[in-house]
Amino acid sequence: MRKIVYFILFFICSFFSAQSFPYDRSWGTYVGGGGTEVLNLVDTKAFIVNQQDEVFVNANTLDGNNVYPASYHNQFAISSGGYAYDSSQQNQFLNIFSTNGTQLYGAYKGTVAGSSERLMAIDAQNNRYILKRFAGLVPNLATSGAWLSSPVGSTNKTVVLYKYAPNGNVIYATYLPYSISVSCFADGDAVYVVGDVKQEIAGLSNPGVFQENYTNFGPSGLNGFYVKLSATGSKQIGTYFPTPIYAAYYNGGLYFWTDFSLSGQQSLVTPGTFQ
Repeated sequence: MRKIVYFILFFICSFFSAQSFPYDRSWGTYVGGGGTEVLNLVDTKAFIVNQQDEVFVNANTLDGNNVYPASYHNQFAISSGGYAYDSSQQNQFLNIFSTNGTQLYGAYKGTVAGSSERLMAIDAQNNRYILKRFAGLVPNLATSGAWLSSPVGSTNKTVVLYKYAPNGNVIYATYLPYSISVSCFADGDAVYVVGDVKQEIAGLSNPGVFQENYTNFGPSGLNGFYVKLSATGSKQIGTYFPTPIYAAYYNGGLYFWTDFSLSGQQSLVTPGTFQ
């Protein structure tokens, strides 16, 4: 079996002259063991940097043929509080590296198909936004005043977004509609949440937004959605999209893209654009 490893290089800019190569390697390290991938996460940032320039690396580990024993994989989980490595599943994995590449934290965070947690964003105050998925419907996890107070969108799965202060205290927890794919982007003390749904979710959209209601446009039955949550987890604005969407945040703006086949039922383009 060919062992797949990922090597991370971090660079610092050095603007000594216009003619010189503008980047110098600051540090580099391997991440995880055989079967670890950090670059294939379309809906989740693989790399997140906090205000201290510590680097958080989201990864998945799958040893499909069980070439290595669990003890081999567990050696990369140097921190307590994680999940046990599951040799039969694709495991989620979180690493934290210091500014000089020293590993500060490493733990498995559940499996892609089962219960898990994933770091989604860190804001300017170093608050962390963590998405937790649970097998089954788990009640009473939301905090008072948060957007959704109970599981929605699935009969057997639960999705919750937690906001943690730097000291580890929970600032809020809100249920999210069950989504195959979820992205989060911190903006000041607020957060944008992007996902997908297969049904109308009460209170998701606002009057006058791009698409106010869930509509089944195609075979998958999936609509995208976007909501903005306040510092305390209440919903400020939300809208549906005709198709599942991906998003990127840059300089205060949220940009979406998608591929779709809508048979002319819904137009996503505006006049005067390229096509």
